Amino acid sequence: MTVKAISTTRNILKFEGLQPHIYWQRFAMLLSLSVVIATMGLLRNSGAVVIAAMLIAPLMTPILGIAAAMVMGWSRRAFLLLLTVCIAASASVALAWVLVFVSDVPRGIIIPSEVIARTDHGTEELIVALAAGIAGAYVQIQRSEISLLPGAAIGVSLVPPLCAAGILLYYGEMDDAYEAALLFATNLGAIILSACAVYVYSSRSAFRARLHKRVVGFSAGLIAITGFLGLIAAQLIASTVNRYHETLSLIHI
Repeated sequence: MTVKAISTTRNILKFEGLQPHIYWQRFAMLLSLSVVIATMGLLRNSGAVVIAAMLIAPLMTPILGIAAAMVMGWSRRAFLLLLTVCIAASASVALAWVLVFVSDVPRGIIIPSEVIARTDHGTEELIVALAAGIAGAYVQIQRSEISLLPGAAIGVSLVPPLCAAGILLYYGEMDDAYEAALLFATNLGAIILSACAVYVYSSRSAFRARLHKRVVGFSAGLIAITGFLGLIAAQLIASTVNRYHETLSLIHI
């Protein structure tokens, strides 16, 4: 069972298959389609369309690949995948901005509530992202539960916050655009951390036996992602506390 778990982790790590360029071409196509659908759904204030974009978005796979690479101690692989995800995220924000610009949406209109929803977050988003990351990693390991993958994809929002950031940049709302990007960063960090925990737990015997071979790479990655998530958590806690005080103020008025 331990050998099977390690083999599964390696399969998650080598998700591109024997022809990586073909995989990344499909990845670019699906990500572009997901951004188009999510941006139009956000502009039309349609939650159903935004959910459709979540199902198409291919970002979950390379993010789980980052976690698998960290567990295997392959720092270079983890860094390259993280760089790829960051480039894909930046391209998604830019594409969303271009779509809104081409659509010639007036800058003076009210920003849709679906967009604003991606800027009003707190510690509950972190909890959801951690749980969704566990679900995504579990589904990857337990192939028999592959039917649960759409639920994991919907549970963690990856592309919609990026599209919201692009839309808000078009409107000139820099602070809100940052908040939307922060939501994506929250989901990214939480998925990596919780997926690492699932992979380690699933192959814990072999992981302990071979820890000395990967301790430097794994420890460095774990410290980095924990520190990153800690900085994000501090901002989310501050937002939650501010929202709590605002609610109390309204109650006492």
